[in-house]
Amino acid sequence: MKEDGNNKIKTLANLIEELPENFPEAADAIKTEIAPYLADLEKGVIDHYTTIIKKHTKAASNKAVSSLIKEGILEFFTSTTAHVCDEGDQAVDPDPEVINAAAQIARDPQLFIKKIDIVNKLGVAGERKNIAINLLTIDSRLIPLYNGKPENLGLKNSGHQGSGKSNQITKSLKLYPETAYTILSSVSPKGLLGMGDQLKHKAVIFSEGKAFESHGKKDTEPAYVVRSLLSEGFYEYKRQAINCGGWCTETLILEGPISLLTTTIRKDLEQQLDDRIFTINTDTTAEQTKRVIRQIAAEAAGTECGVEDTVIKTWQHYHDSLKNIQVVIPFAEKLINKLPDNPPVAARRAFPRVLSAIKTMTILYQEQRKKDDQGRLIAEHADYTMAYQIVEASFAKSMKGKGEVTDERIKIIEAEGMISPKALTEKTGASKAAISEWIKSAVEKGLIIWCDEYGKTFEDISALNKAKHTGKGYVAIVSEKSLPTPYELTGDLRWNEGGDYYVLYDLHLEAEGPVMDSHLRLIVDNRSINYDNPEKWELTDDVPDKVMLH
Repeated sequence: MKEDGNNKIKTLANLIEELPENFPEAADAIKTEIAPYLADLEKGVIDHYTTIIKKHTKAASNKAVSSLIKEGILEFFTSTTAHVCDEGDQAVDPDPEVINAAAQIARDPQLFIKKIDIVNKLGVAGERKNIAINLLTIDSRLIPLYNGKPENLGLKNSGHQGSGKSNQITKSLKLYPETAYTILSSVSPKGLLGMGDQLKHKAVIFSEGKAFESHGKKDTEPAYVVRSLLSEGFYEYKRQAINCGGWCTETLILEGPISLLTTTIRKDLEQQLDDRIFTINTDTTAEQTKRVIRQIAAEAAGTECGVEDTVIKTWQHYHDSLKNIQVVIPFAEKLINKLPDNPPVAARRAFPRVLSAIKTMTILYQEQRKKDDQGRLIAEHADYTMAYQIVEASFAKSMKGKGEVTDERIKIIEAEGMISPKALTEKTGASKAAISEWIKSAVEKGLIIWCDEYGKTFEDISALNKAKHTGKGYVAIVSEKSLPTPYELTGDLRWNEGGDYYVLYDLHLEAEGPVMDSHLRLIVDNRSINYDNPEKWELTDDVPDKVMLH
């Protein structure tokens, strides 16, 4: 690790001082943070620091510390060599065909659906909505600071071990140059501080979110650092250090902004971090398991086509060409007017995430978007349409408040559509009195409503009481108003599902796999959309049986 001699000594001294005074707890930091600083020192100097570390951490022997340092140095040299090779590879000028193909992607109205398709083809069966939000979160790294504050997205993928959480991220990252992201297997705040501006406008992937788990206790330091990067765009750390023979305050700054992706087998991370990020879950249904097994079998049989290396390089070049540009959303205020009159507090964080999703789409489509007189990209309804499909469900959940959807009684009512108190008592096994009290509380909270057998609400309390007495009173889930649909936002039927405009930007998130054929044409019933000229496209009815998007 290259660094001025005096600075290296100071850094080592500070790192050792900050080690836990317990060898097992200090082992990871010794290996990943301190060993790289010792890599180019002579053996006698390494032995000197080995002794200091042994005393500080109360290790059993110098040999135990030395062994750990050797492992760390070996891993450091291995990763450095690989990194240099990778940088050398990326330094080579791209093939002209790759450059031209990347330019075509930048002008393609359907570039985002094609990204989802390619991740499917790379080995992620189904899970299109999860793929979409992974890609969206990675891409949000490009959103510039606005009035000094970051607007980038964070994502937690929660699920059982072996359910494919990491695979979704890993396969998605193949479409990006290595300059676009950083993968960290462990989270050490002191180690992160040494990265300075190396994380700026990168997607930061923590391979396991264990470091962010608070277990109901005080805020964890890793969670605080990452939360600061997401909410402030930087993390600042002050410490006492010796400089020019005396003590002084030294300020270290870790620069953002970043987008964040992490996985966990637990439901919740540290609460304040959880509130700032999207949460998704892997599909653990039997149908999804069948899809995964079929894909594994196809790969083993050699019938899975995969993705050509040239295609991967083209997408990497496209992503590398994108610029950090401010975005304005002309219809943002109209969106607010379409929200419920009394939104919960959670909407204060949920709504900005929706705006960030729209801005991310606009940045991805920067070659197809106009700019205002200040050089800012102008978001279009197409950007909202795609963002809506990806984040609407998450926003709706935020608007309902956290926790209610986990109530088994709510789940039963949702499944039934509407249900009588008697039937709810039978299904839950609870007492009649307990269900009656719960219904009263849930109605007061606005979670459920009373209705008749046709789903209509009662005109007055007298009619409700009569229905209760005769057994004709039912309870149903309150239909929460979430984000407006593209049609509700625009009033233009072409943006309604199945409409001409909507068809072009439909991401088909419920599909089981890629929806484009081998020629990257979208098959749509009885219509064909042509966009040879990106500035002008039109819908025609010239194909009777199926429509191909050329």
